[in-house]
Amino acid sequence: MTSLDLHAAPYRRKALPLAASFLATMALATLVTALIDPRTLDGELVWLKPFKFAASLALLLATLHWGASRLP
Repeated sequence: MTSLDLHAAPYRRKALPLAASFLATMALATLVTALIDPRTLDGELVWLKPFKFAASLALLLATLHWGASRLP
């Protein structure tokens, strides 16, 4: 059985927060766009689904990073 050396690849520890930051930025951008663009589809803003998608993935990746950083 081999052990996992977390200090060998520091770029791997930066991937989750980097992706979470990118998606949070995208969520913010789609939220601003939703305020500017009043188009709707079946009564909902067309930018609502991309906002929910980016925000939920950003929260998921941030939570995964937080949980993984607590592992021994």
